[in-house]
Amino acid sequence: MRIAKWSIAAASAVLVLSGAAGAEKLTSVREKALADIRGGVPLTIERCVELALADNPSLRASRENARATERGVLESYATFLPTVGASYDASRTRVGFSEYQLSGNREYDSHQIGFGVNQTLFSFSGIKSIQQARNNKKSDLAGYEADEQTLIYQVRTACHDLLKMVDLLEVARENLGVGEGQLRLAEKRKEVGAGVTADVLKAKAHVESNLLDVITAEKNLAVARASLLAYLGLDVTLAVDVARPPDAEGELPSFEESMKTAAENRPDLAEIEYALRASRDGVGAAWGEYTPTVGAGFSYGWRDTVLSGDIFDESRRSWSARLSVDLPIFNVGTMSRIRQQQARAESAKYGLEGTKKGIEFEVQEAILSIEESVKRIEVATRNVAAAEEDLRISQGKYEHGLVPILDLIEAQASLRQARAARVEAVYDHLTSRAAWEKAVGRIR
Repeated sequence: MRIAKWSIAAASAVLVLSGAAGAEKLTSVREKALADIRGGVPLTIERCVELALADNPSLRASRENARATERGVLESYATFLPTVGASYDASRTRVGFSEYQLSGNREYDSHQIGFGVNQTLFSFSGIKSIQQARNNKKSDLAGYEADEQTLIYQVRTACHDLLKMVDLLEVARENLGVGEGQLRLAEKRKEVGAGVTADVLKAKAHVESNLLDVITAEKNLAVARASLLAYLGLDVTLAVDVARPPDAEGELPSFEESMKTAAENRPDLAEIEYALRASRDGVGAAWGEYTPTVGAGFSYGWRDTVLSGDIFDESRRSWSARLSVDLPIFNVGTMSRIRQQQARAESAKYGLEGTKKGIEFEVQEAILSIEESVKRIEVATRNVAAAEEDLRISQGKYEHGLVPILDLIEAQASLRQARAARVEAVYDHLTSRAAWEKAVGRIR
């Protein structure tokens, strides 16, 4: 957890330093991104991540929640901070004449000024409350970092999806072009008497089917583009393009090494661990209500019938100093709070166990997905080469009247499927890499 603690400290510093400077940076990042998009300049995945981190509404909500918890730590110190008070009281009293029949006074004024300071010297419950607030702060900061990493993964995945849809649209358009070439070939063969009308009709139907594939691919590309723009906080109708990332390379660590890295870096693991500590501190704070509270206080008072009197006159002033020890004996509310905090601590403990199991699954799934995608790329690459050769041979046979046009159409469909499968495998590999980085807490 050492690295995670440094990450949480860094997140805390970012929250403290952000403000007007953050708003200026956001404006600058957005303006540059919009200028590039309108100028047809593709955005790198890193720039997309930067833009999303600066302006994503969900992440901003998480950031403000972490700030609120951080400011709440000071409130927990209030138990051990002095409370200072001052008072002024003015009154006029009227009494019955019978009590003052000798002097004849029936009314008199009274002015009273008071000043007091109270200080808690020891409170076990207060100490535990401070520790609880600190751990809640660390938990929320870790939660903010976890939300940040989740957003990074979502943006990178959205970029991969956009690039995948671009390539799948290209495959669909190439397939449409091949189909149109087959239609021209069928029409030419019919003109010279070597073909039949049925071949032309089959070729036309296949072209229309290919055109539908292009329309669907165009829609899928538009949806992928809008999805990315939504993560970036930009107008979803913008024609954004993404620069292609370099090929993912390098061997992955083993499952055991990946789990060790995850234990040190996963912010959501740190989040639940700090939440568990905070819950246990809450139990201690509740039990602490049954322990003695030691306090001290000082008060000074002055009283006279006229406000202009000397407030330091010995005969008119009073003061007191006190040292107190309060020991609660029984309180039903305290017992209820103890049980409530114990239940929360148990919930956090089981939540931690569940999180650890979930991380194990994420790491293993990511490793298996990467291994699968590598094999799929290899197989799909060989399949594309075989399908291209099959189409070339089938077209030659059809030109010489050796096979029906259905063989040519099937060969073309096989090539389209092979190319699409290779595109899927390539971008699934990139997404699986990103999933592994997220699983071990290293996605950036």
